[in-house]
Amino acid sequence: MGLLKFIGMVAVAGAGVYLAAVAVLKFLNFDTETEGLYKFVSPRRLLGVAAALLLVSALVPLIRGAKSLGSQEKHPIILRPSPQGNAILQEIDRRQSQEVLALYEQVSAQLEAAKMKGFDVRELETKAEVALTLNVSEQRRRAVDILQRVQVLIPQGAGPRVSESR
Repeated sequence: MGLLKFIGMVAVAGAGVYLAAVAVLKFLNFDTETEGLYKFVSPRRLLGVAAALLLVSALVPLIRGAKSLGSQEKHPIILRPSPQGNAILQEIDRRQSQEVLALYEQVSAQLEAAKMKGFDVRELETKAEVALTLNVSEQRRRAVDILQRVQVLIPQGAGPRVSESR
């Protein structure tokens, strides 16, 4: 791709210089029979240069297209998922949901143990319940994050106790 682009740019630049030189020679009224560069200019040659430029500019996209066809054969575009693919995705979703439920159960057990020790964990319980409502595929990562934060915040040892009057 780089080489063809370079060749195209050189061809365009060369044609531009050639045509500019011809225009300067015409402007200065050089004799067509005796002057070197100007005697090579003819409509046929200008048409040939234009045809060569068109050919190079047409070949570049064709070669790019041929390269992309080769990559599509190696890695074809999937227009719609197969039924087996849907089953696999559903199984992955089910397993991830079960993992969140298992984490919730673990956090709930730890919260219950902290409550039995006399800690006030109502706010953490609320957060855990909110995380459980986020157990859908789009929000599951967020639910896991919330449950893990709650798990870290659960008091383990000695700390403030809930008063008996509550």
